[in-house]
Amino acid sequence: MKLSSSIQQDILERFRLEFVQYLRTELRNSDISLQTEIVQEEQKQKLYTSQDKFNYLASINPKLLELKRRLNLDYDY
Repeated sequence: MKLSSSIQQDILERFRLEFVQYLRTELRNSDISLQTEIVQEEQKQKLYTSQDKFNYLASINPKLLELKRRLNLDYDY
């Protein structure tokens, strides 16, 4: 199980035995075990302004820049 922080791991440890027993019973498999790993999530840049949103979309599809130029569009409206 991948967790994003040690706090999540601490909470899981409180209920680990009950959780594993539940899984073993419901899945009828006594070989089930639970392993945890803390994984750092990458920080994504938040897009607040219209310009940020347009630049992000233009990085995905460069043809937006050409469309903006040809139609003389403004992304603020």
